[in-house]
Amino acid sequence: MDSVDITPIAGTEGAIHAFFSPDSNWVGFPTLDWLKKISLREGGPITLCEAPVSIRATWTRDEMIYFGSHEGMGLNSVSASGGEPKRIANLDGRLDEILPDGRLALTTSWRT
Repeated sequence: MDSVDITPIAGTEGAIHAFFSPDSNWVGFPTLDWLKKISLREGGPITLCEAPVSIRATWTRDEMIYFGSHEGMGLNSVSASGGEPKRIANLDGRLDEILPDGRLALTTSWRT
């Protein structure tokens, strides 16, 4: 088996979850309060928007990032360039994944 480079990416401290851009040149990540991205080639992290308690996110081919949480924050989107997030839908559960075309979401809902 070939070895894999597991060197941490400087500037991603506090990341909760990581996800790749469609071209694999960027890594996006939510922290406790912000949604950020960082180039794998050069430079430091770039803050895209405020995203309290965001735990999952997906970057789609249309250069949108969709994010949500298990805290009732809902499903939101923001341009991969940054800006004001837009509420897409309320979620009764957790965002798991958005398909690459940005048209369908997989969520998990549970009852107690």
